[in-house]
Amino acid sequence: MNLAIPPHSPDQRRRDILAYVIAYKTETQGRSPTVRQIGRATDISSTYIVVRYLEQLAARGCIEWVRDGGKVLDIRIPGAKWVAPDEVGQRREAGQ
Repeated sequence: MNLAIPPHSPDQRRRDILAYVIAYKTETQGRSPTVRQIGRATDISSTYIVVRYLEQLAARGCIEWVRDGGKVLDIRIPGAKWVAPDEVGQRREAGQ
């Protein structure tokens, strides 16, 4: 039996947030999106709810984050390294 995940289930929201953070960091060479940007991109109007999902992702080891009080300063993806597009081309040419 194959169970479909409802479109706004907590599991789907966490996946959407993680996918957005990865896509954003890829497009911006490793910069982190703000909580508001994450909320807008995932149709979550409450920054509190976005932070709660980020806390859940951190507890599961999907992300690491640096906070200063209530402000998110950086979101890291364990094991990921962000490189500039020209650096990727240089690595391909070098056979790495």
